[in-house]
Amino acid sequence: MADGRLSRRQALALGFAIFSLSGLLSFFYHYLDDRAWGRLGTAPSRALEEFTGAYTAGLLFILVLTLVRRYPLRRGAWRKPLAIYLAALPLFSVAHTTLMLISRDTLAPLLGLGRYNYGDLWYRFPMEFANQITIYSMMIGTVWLTDLYRDNRRRELAAARLQEELARAQLANLRLQLQPHFLFNTLNTISAVMYEDVERADAMLARLSELLRHSLAEASPADEVPLARELETSRLYLDIMQARFEGRLQVRYAITPEAEAALVPHFLLQPLLENAIRHGGGQEGGAIAVVARREGEALVLEVVDGGRAGTGGGESGGGLGIGLGNTSQRLQRLYGDSHRFQAGARGEGGFAVKMSLPFRTAEATP
Repeated sequence: MADGRLSRRQALALGFAIFSLSGLLSFFYHYLDDRAWGRLGTAPSRALEEFTGAYTAGLLFILVLTLVRRYPLRRGAWRKPLAIYLAALPLFSVAHTTLMLISRDTLAPLLGLGRYNYGDLWYRFPMEFANQITIYSMMIGTVWLTDLYRDNRRRELAAARLQEELARAQLANLRLQLQPHFLFNTLNTISAVMYEDVERADAMLARLSELLRHSLAEASPADEVPLARELETSRLYLDIMQARFEGRLQVRYAITPEAEAALVPHFLLQPLLENAIRHGGGQEGGAIAVVARREGEALVLEVVDGGRAGTGGGESGGGLGIGLGNTSQRLQRLYGDSHRFQAGARGEGGFAVKMSLPFRTAEATP
C-alpha cells in the first residue's frame, strides 16, 4: 500500500462491493417496476435474478481484466487488441448467460422458489447478448481507464523522483562550490600570519581542521540542522578570523532560545559571515551581528557588519558573488517561494543579509 495500490484482498473486497451494489440497484429497478404494474410477491425471484446476474458478471470480470491486461490498447497498436475484444464478446455473452442459468437453477429450489424457468433458450441467448454488449464494453473501458490512470501516475511519480534527484544534485554542486571557495580564502588568511606568528597560525590550522570536520559531517547537502548546531560550526570559523585580526573583530549574537531549535540548511552562515568580514568586520573596531528570531511561522536570520557607509553589493562589489549567490540559490532550491533573501548595503554603513525561512524543528519534521 506504500505506492497507493490495493492489495489483492482489498481489490477483491472492492470488486465484491461494486457488483453487490450493481445487483442491488438492478433489483430495486425491476422490483419497483413490478409494483408499478401491480405485480406483487416478485421480490424473492427478482433478488435471485439480479444478484446472480451481478455476481456471475463479477466472475467473468476477472477474465476480462486478464484479457485487457494481456492485450492492452495502445496508441498506434489498437487494431489487434480491439479485434481480440470483439472476438471474445460472443464467448463472454454465452458464458454469462450459461452461468446465470446454472446458478438460478441451483439456487431457486434451495430458496424455496421451486424450479426456475428461464424460458426458451433459443431466444434467451440473443436477448441477453444485447444487454451484455453494454456490460462487456463497460468492463473493458473500466480496466483500460484504470490502467491508463495508474500508468500516468507512475510516470508522474518517476518524474517527481527524477526532479528531486536533480534538485539534490544541484544543491550538492552549489555546496561543493562553496567549500573550496571558503577553504581557499581561509588558507590565505592563515598564510598571511604564518611568518608573523607561527603559534597563532598553528592554532588557526587546528581550528580549521575542526571546522572542516564539522562542515563535512553532513551526508547530504540538502540536510538541515538545528540553528544551534550551525552556530557551533560558524563559531569555529569566527575563531580563526578573530585570531587573524587579533581581537579587532567583534561578534555579537542575538539569538532567541526558540530560534536555536529551528532547522536551517547546513553550512548556511559561513559564507554570510565571510562576506561580512570582507565588508568591514575585520577593520579596526569592526563588528558583526548575528540575529535570529521567530516571527509567526518564519525564522528570521540576519547577518550585519559595520563596514564603511555606501559599501556596494556582494562580495565582489557588483553582484552577490560566489558565497551569497550560492546561498541564495540553495535557499531557492530548498524552500521555493516560502522564503525571502535580501542582501545589500545599509544607509548607515555596512552590509546586511536578511533571510526569512519556514520555521520548522526536528520534533515537528516527519
